[in-house]
Amino acid sequence: MSSSKYDLAIVGAGPAGAALAIRSARSGLRVVVIDSAEFPRQKVCGEYLAPAAWTLLEQLGLDELRTLARPLPVLRLAVDDATSVVTSFPDDREAPRALSRHTLDARLVRAARDAGAEVLCGRRVRRIIVEEGRARSVECADLSERGAGVRIAAKLIVAADGRRSVVVRDTGRVVRRDLGLIGFKRHVHAYATSQAVAEIAMHALPGGYLGTCPTEDGALNFCGVIPRRLFKAEHGDIAAALRKWLTRYPNLQLASESKADGPWLSMPDVATQRARPTTAGVLYVGDAAGTIEPLTGQGMTMALAGARLASRYIDRFGPDGIKSRVQVEYDAEWNATFGRAIRTADWFGRLLRRPSVLKAMLIAGRPVAPLTEFMFRAARRRTVTIDE
Repeated sequence: MSSSKYDLAIVGAGPAGAALAIRSARSGLRVVVIDSAEFPRQKVCGEYLAPAAWTLLEQLGLDELRTLARPLPVLRLAVDDATSVVTSFPDDREAPRALSRHTLDARLVRAARDAGAEVLCGRRVRRIIVEEGRARSVECADLSERGAGVRIAAKLIVAADGRRSVVVRDTGRVVRRDLGLIGFKRHVHAYATSQAVAEIAMHALPGGYLGTCPTEDGALNFCGVIPRRLFKAEHGDIAAALRKWLTRYPNLQLASESKADGPWLSMPDVATQRARPTTAGVLYVGDAAGTIEPLTGQGMTMALAGARLASRYIDRFGPDGIKSRVQVEYDAEWNATFGRAIRTADWFGRLLRRPSVLKAMLIAGRPVAPLTEFMFRAARRRTVTIDE
């Protein structure tokens, strides 16, 4: 492929990058999206979306995804078999729904192509070319290529390539807090009960947590974070690490060892981080802009809402008008939109990784049940909200 001129070069075709590509291409911009993955693909993720995410998907014309997804009217927070608190969502529009990343990401990428964006899969971005203080082009190549690669020029380069963003590495700075955790996920065929198919269950565990929810194909997403030290002690064998970690939780151990759709997926070095550009001509969206504790189910909502926010700035200033002043304004609005959700998730994540403390709080609160219910609802509802 020879060097080309685009309005937008979006690095990363996950929910943030694909959603921005859909919006921008429909606005008449020339858009190219570059990703090292091939779609469909699996990815470490809780795979349930909050109500705001479904509104954003409907705005993208993807209403049919709601009918594919599995309704989740019940949320269960469990410390052990005897100690838990349950929250129900009687209104279907207020309940989260589960949809696998295998389905969601592929459908978003297809919609981006249908909108007119060029999507280049199996291409690894090597670096961002900066000239005269502005990001000018992306150098990328097929995964098997060892040569210089191809430069793709664009008026604006968007980082949508996750927490280890090459775009951010070359054009900005990151403030990062390492949580000492490893993320894991696998689709298993266990807990095939009516309760399991109707709920998200979040289990507080020593040093980490895990969640289960059904997927649209009937499997159970078994996903969470485990202390990195346990993972290293088993030389990177996630199955062995989980077996030891879950010794006191036989039901969870049974689920982790049941028939599965594929191998364990892992995500190293789970961290909360925030990135800001130091170079003109770039915008950051999704996890490349900032991350949230994995437990909340808000990462995908943030990705979709962040794409909408970025598209508004691009529409307002034009792809070549994203300069330092605009980046500062965008950054401030990003923080105002997502800051509260991130802070609440951080608090709740710290609590979940301390099950003995959480258990004491839940037991103490039982004489005043509304208090414990408020705690859980507050953690779930102080999340990303959007205007219609």
